[in-house]
Amino acid sequence: MATHVINVERREDEGKGASRRLRRGGKIPAIVYGGDLNPVNIQLDHEQIWLAQQNEWFYSSILDLSLNGDVQRVLLRDMQRHPYKQLVMHLDFLRVNENEVLRAAVQLHFVNAEKSPAGKSAGVVITHELNEVTVSCLPKDLPEAIEVDLSDPWSATSSTCRRSSCRLAWRSRS
Repeated sequence: MATHVINVERREDEGKGASRRLRRGGKIPAIVYGGDLNPVNIQLDHEQIWLAQQNEWFYSSILDLSLNGDVQRVLLRDMQRHPYKQLVMHLDFLRVNENEVLRAAVQLHFVNAEKSPAGKSAGVVITHELNEVTVSCLPKDLPEAIEVDLSDPWSATSSTCRRSSCRLAWRSRS
């Protein structure tokens, strides 16, 4: 698994006015919480985060936040975006303990749709009702994505999950 390092700075000012000043200066207010440590208010460079958030790994990978050489392993828990501007408003990060099981949403990648027995039938369109699943695993076993091979729909993701030693938690959206 690749390491993704994001440089951050500590912020002392809190509140709506301070956050607005940060955003005007090209920064994003954020918070890091969880674990045995107290929550820490941080700020990140908007351009770096905007480019990172266009990648799938940003949402389902363990990230390394670097604060003056001190690195903390975190998982993105929440991202607030502006309703119509290309602007990230706020981020929440959860500290990760390497020895504790965590729950995270992982994207599904559908491959071999053109080879699928269902896709070859006349007039059938394959739709993806479920684009992500929640997995429970140790941080070292967290997959960036789960590949679903549609050429053999009966095997689904069982081999992928056994290899990554994670447990899927399927939820229906009814």
